[in-house]
Amino acid sequence: MSLRDLLIALLDAATRPILVPVYLLAARWSVGFVHRHRNRAEAAAAETGAPLPFPPDCPALADPPEWPAVAIVIPVLNGEAVLGQCLESLHTLDYPRDRMDLIVADNGSTDHSIEIARRFGARVVQQPKRGAAAARNAAIVAARFEWIAMTDADCVVHPLWLKHLVAAGLRERCAAVGGRILSICRDPVVREFCAREAVLDQEAAVAGRLLPFPFIITANALFRRDALEAVGGFDEDFADAAAEDVDLGWRLSDAGASMAFAPHALIAHRQRERAEDIHAQFYRYGLSEARLYLKHAHRFSRRDLSKHLWIRPILYRHFWKALLHWAAARNAATKHLWKLVVFKELGHMAGKMEGARRWNTRRCFRLWTWE
Repeated sequence: MSLRDLLIALLDAATRPILVPVYLLAARWSVGFVHRHRNRAEAAAAETGAPLPFPPDCPALADPPEWPAVAIVIPVLNGEAVLGQCLESLHTLDYPRDRMDLIVADNGSTDHSIEIARRFGARVVQQPKRGAAAARNAAIVAARFEWIAMTDADCVVHPLWLKHLVAAGLRERCAAVGGRILSICRDPVVREFCAREAVLDQEAAVAGRLLPFPFIITANALFRRDALEAVGGFDEDFADAAAEDVDLGWRLSDAGASMAFAPHALIAHRQRERAEDIHAQFYRYGLSEARLYLKHAHRFSRRDLSKHLWIRPILYRHFWKALLHWAAARNAATKHLWKLVVFKELGHMAGKMEGARRWNTRRCFRLWTWE
């Protein structure tokens, strides 16, 4: 062990008796906090009135002799505030109507989501509340076509979205394609936050820069049905609506399936703008990451696995750096940006802490990990 590793280990050991209980209590508090804010986040996002961020120069495509048939899957849970706008945008797609099958996978909604879906002519696949992964699997079973496209209820698609996804899939002869995800938000500081933190950066996800291995973010995705069936579809143990797409992408990679990025296949996602909603969003990411890395522990060395599964409280440099920047900021925009980063890091840290408690990942820890 180097001198640096020894100092880190001593500092961690000295601060752990105080900070670990404090952070675990904060993580438990975050559970209730997230549940209180999750249902109202989509409604708040739908009320922003922000313009769609689509560029005016999205290139057109030459039509092939015949476009392949595609099933479009949209999972939803109590999404009445946003689902209608999503389905309305899907009805403006420049794609042969007889080559599309629109499927809304309802995950136990108690609002008017099902009525809205049927009003727009979508097929509805209903199930009890078991998570987005189970809802998508049910829709895949119900789908009739070779290609399965996916987006989310809080997204709006560009009229050429599906053509660019399918064209990339045919051109690259790959099993999965991911398109670009733009953010709908009226606050320029939130847009800067999304760019800085690579929120839903599909290009980075496909290239393996967002996480250690490539995957497709399902807010904007296209899959070959046989590739999904070969790996067993989505893992329904990921019931917290996060990381199930990462797990699927990593299993597709293990099976030798290739992925591609389609930069002109555009969707706009309603980004949460309030700090507390961003906290809740990244709490779910952190919680699901604990489950993800534990499942894929065979991919990592013990040291690397510990880095992904656990956070050294005093050494969590991302949080402390953001907190210092927030305190030192002098103008309102910069201060607001760093406040969002602080809430993001707090949410992510709390989620990882809760995941460590829930799935008992301590057996994978190493004392001298720097995170």
